[in-house]
Amino acid sequence: MQRLVSYFLDPAKTIHIYSHQKDWRLWWGFIAIHAILSSIKISSIGLGAFLSYGIVWVSWLVVTALIIDGTAQFMGQKGELKTILYWLGFANTLLWLLPSASIIQNTLYVIGSLVSFALNMAILGYIWVTLKHVYKMSQIQLVGVFIIPCMSLVVMFIAFGVIAIQMASMIQ
Repeated sequence: MQRLVSYFLDPAKTIHIYSHQKDWRLWWGFIAIHAILSSIKISSIGLGAFLSYGIVWVSWLVVTALIIDGTAQFMGQKGELKTILYWLGFANTLLWLLPSASIIQNTLYVIGSLVSFALNMAILGYIWVTLKHVYKMSQIQLVGVFIIPCMSLVVMFIAFGVIAIQMASMIQ
C-alpha cells in the first residue's frame, strides 16, 4: 500500500521509479478490493458476485489500456500496454471513494454532486499524469489520446446509423 500512497502523493516520481518493477500481486489486490466493494454496493456478498465484479473490472481496465495504448501507438509512440494497465489500476483506486460520495449526494445533493465531480476529475488527472510520464507526450498529444477514440466512436455510430437506414429502406 506504500506504493499506492506514493502514487497519489507524487505520481510522476512513482511511475519513474516503479515502472520497471511492477508488483502484480498488489494490482490483483486492488482488483479484489474493488470487486468486494462493488459486490457490497450493488448486490450481495458472495463468491459469484465477487468473481463477476472482478472479471468485469479486469476487463474494463484491459479494454481501456488497449484503447489508450493503441491510440498512442497510432500517434507514433512505443507500446507500453503492460505499464499502462498496471498504472490504470492505481489511478482507478480512487473509485473506492464513490460509495461515500453517493451517500453524501443522497444527503446533500449539491455538495455530493460536487464531491463526485471532483473525484472523477481527480481520476482523470491521475490518468493524464500517468500517460504523460509513461509515454513522455506533449499536452497536445495527450489531448489526442483522449479525443481520437471519442471521435472514432462518433464516426462508427454515424456509419452504423447510415447502414441501418439503408438496410431499413431495402426491407420496405
